[in-house]
Amino acid sequence: MSGELRGFLERLKAENNPKPDDPIIPISSARKCLETACRKLGFPAYTHHDFRHFFATTCIESGVDIPTVSRWLGHGDGGALAMKRYGHLRQEHSLAMSKKVHFEVKPKDNIIHLSSSTSAKTNEPKQNTAGQKQAIAKCKAQHAYPWWASENPVEVFWGQLNEDVPLISKEKYLGSAKLAMGREVFESELDDRESLIYELVSRISKTAFERIASRIPPRRITVESLTNIGQG
Repeated sequence: MSGELRGFLERLKAENNPKPDDPIIPISSARKCLETACRKLGFPAYTHHDFRHFFATTCIESGVDIPTVSRWLGHGDGGALAMKRYGHLRQEHSLAMSKKVHFEVKPKDNIIHLSSSTSAKTNEPKQNTAGQKQAIAKCKAQHAYPWWASENPVEVFWGQLNEDVPLISKEKYLGSAKLAMGREVFESELDDRESLIYELVSRISKTAFERIASRIPPRRITVESLTNIGQG
């Protein structure tokens, strides 16, 4: 038990003064209040299992070895299941940390940098061509609900996952992906959209999936193949 958890439980015990045989926390499930809170705040439908994943992910990215995290999760397989589920985090975290390392090279005083006539144009955002704008307009016209303007990251991420035409910027796509999935999402993962669709449906509740699928019908995978994937 961590020191923070022990201190929290001791404060609850002092405040509530339970009987010797009574639990300090009488509530065994927060499923309904979590669903209500997430719905009112426009968040993804987080569950107890999501927080369990969050705990394991945070521990591993903080440097705790997987066999130890496995024991904390209550696994009895020596870390085999945790390694299969979270093993990729070590490589991803290592890669993310490596991007923070920068080696400064001081320019020499005797080098004069000449301005380039094309340098000013390289940093300008690319504008969509007339053909691209037509393709985007045609794609939007097929939707009754404008998910690309939604403030709900799950809707934005789900909508773009099911489209071959980019209706939002890559930055917004990646940002919505991270919020919708509740984890770090790397740009290279966006190429495997079917895997992301299956994972997203696995992370949200069945009710949340049915609601979002009614607003934004899936185009890449049938509803029937996804219905039984979502959490109960």
